[in-house]
Amino acid sequence: MSENITHESVAAGHTAPEPTPEEAAQLKELYRDFDRENLIPLWTEIADLMPMVPSPKAVPHVWRWSDLYPLAA
Repeated sequence: MSENITHESVAAGHTAPEPTPEEAAQLKELYRDFDRENLIPLWTEIADLMPMVPSPKAVPHVWRWSDLYPLAA
């Protein structure tokens, strides 16, 4: 976990190296502490929150001023 992760390596689909046993124990303790405080580490959720390819569910809409203006009068 001491290795630097670059944007390019993430974009290429590279993942972080496996943690050493000491790092794994520290992570386990950190996750326990997070759980106790009802926290979720963002780095375990980031792929769902920020996918490499967007898939928006919003549908664009244009409100025409000429249609809305009479409603305000």
